[in-house]
Amino acid sequence: MTLLQMINKPELIDKPLFIEDFVNGEVNYNSVKTLLSRYVKAGDLKRYAQGIYYVPKKTILGESTLSFESVFERKYIADNEKIFGYYSGMSLLNLVGLSSQVPNIPEITTNNEATRKRKVKIGKRSLIVRKSSIEINSDNVLYLQFLDIFRYADVETIKEKKDRIIVFFDRQDLSFEKLSEIERKVSMRIRKALRDSDIFDKHTTPLIKLK
Repeated sequence: MTLLQMINKPELIDKPLFIEDFVNGEVNYNSVKTLLSRYVKAGDLKRYAQGIYYVPKKTILGESTLSFESVFERKYIADNEKIFGYYSGMSLLNLVGLSSQVPNIPEITTNNEATRKRKVKIGKRSLIVRKSSIEINSDNVLYLQFLDIFRYADVETIKEKKDRIIVFFDRQDLSFEKLSEIERKVSMRIRKALRDSDIFDKHTTPLIKLK
């Protein structure tokens, strides 16, 4: 199967494609880059930004274009069933309803970053990515995201809007036992913020016993 045939698979149409997706023991990075550039010139492929391509879906309104969100989510959050990141920082606080401010720059915590925090530019837009101190996977991602609420929200906001935090906890169907297990792995500052919030005092489920 040629590279052109590979990128035209139905499941890859209108999906961000990175050069690294096609590098293997038979084809190196530079060879893939050269081939993809050739396909772009021939009109078989579109270039979203440096190193990022896609095959557009043809509709009655014309060819589709990639969204910025679909690009950074595949690179830093999830690829099909594989989970390796989540929204954090101001993006998380807005998601939970603790802030009405919609951040212009999305914030992501991910396994796919080696530095503590940096701004990444993709095309004409930017996002903030942070290295996760704990390996993110499908089993712990929602718990780590929940705990990050106490990393980024101030004490007053947590106490004032604790009902929204509880709604988020319930909506994700999180378990107290699992939260207690993962909570032991995060920083003492986050653990203290969770305890001091009394977030589960009025919850219908028994108060979590954090150690």
